[in-house]
Amino acid sequence: MPAPLPTHGEGGSTELRWQPVSGASAYLLWAQWRVPEAEVLKTLELSTEQPQFALPASPAPERLLKLQVELISLCADGTRSRPALLRQFQQALAGSDCPPPQPLPSVREPGGKAVLARWQAQAHERFELRWEAGGRDAGAGAMDSGDATVSEGQWRLSSAHSEAFEQPWLMRVQRLCSKRQRSAPSYWLVP
Repeated sequence: MPAPLPTHGEGGSTELRWQPVSGASAYLLWAQWRVPEAEVLKTLELSTEQPQFALPASPAPERLLKLQVELISLCADGTRSRPALLRQFQQALAGSDCPPPQPLPSVREPGGKAVLARWQAQAHERFELRWEAGGRDAGAGAMDSGDATVSEGQWRLSSAHSEAFEQPWLMRVQRLCSKRQRSAPSYWLVP
């Protein structure tokens, strides 16, 4: 039986090793990566004569996936062992390769009808934004909010409602590092 996998992993390649089974001519290995309670992303089935195998990296390290592995010993007389089961949740941790955005001081425009929200950014980086005004129009109950994708480290928040600037705006900013990788979101209040 292989050594148990840690409950959580970052989705990298995993080396499986197990004690050779006396009389086993080969081992059947089945591995499947799936979104928990949803679709299967990858299935691997193979036979090996060696008591070890390097599982490939997660097919989607940016997503939480459930890895399940079954290992069966095949004996020379045609019998099979019961499957040994291994399970692991895998997701790459948001690290320095895709850090969350850090806010910079905001700049209020003269007249107080707009504010420039800013954050640290390098040239050609992309960000996904969501915002919501802190103030409400007392008569209509309307709230200023929206979302956008931008290629710079700033966004001009403006409102037709004067009450929108009585309280801070809530901003959610997420760095888009690639088509499939994004940072953890940063939340902050823009005064």
